[in-house]
Amino acid sequence: MAFWEADDSWVSMENCTGVSNSVKIPLFLTTVTCFNILMKGAPAQWLGMLCVATISYVTINVASTVGGMSPSSATVVTAFLVGIAGNLYAYATNSPALIPILSGVFLIVPGGISVKGVHAMINNDMSGGLAFGSGMMVVAVCISIGLFAASIVMYKPKVKLSNTVFF
Repeated sequence: MAFWEADDSWVSMENCTGVSNSVKIPLFLTTVTCFNILMKGAPAQWLGMLCVATISYVTINVASTVGGMSPSSATVVTAFLVGIAGNLYAYATNSPALIPILSGVFLIVPGGISVKGVHAMINNDMSGGLAFGSGMMVVAVCISIGLFAASIVMYKPKVKLSNTVFF
């Protein structure tokens, strides 16, 4: 993440390689642990949160690279699977589905969109600002569609709604 243009003379793209695969797993585990702590999840919920976050991470990466899906389609599919996994967690443990679903949704939301939006705001770029706004709306709608479809598939009317939050 950077606030400079690619054509700036002092920026070298040669040294900007991606993170190696051997580092991705510890970074993922650290990120999910931080999410668990920030959401104040009980230690008994951490395994469910880790499982849903793993489903989210694997699905968004596989769907966009191997599956050849557009980013919007990959986001809908990932949100759908996160909703299914979160609701299965709620059925199994009789605890809210919101907690593991949020740990999965956090990994779906792209942080690079906000960096581009701030860059556009700093440079008074109106088209970049509009692209930021529309990009965030597309991501929000895709996540909503996926979670709504999961709640339709997983709807079970005889569950005590006082203990469970379904999406």
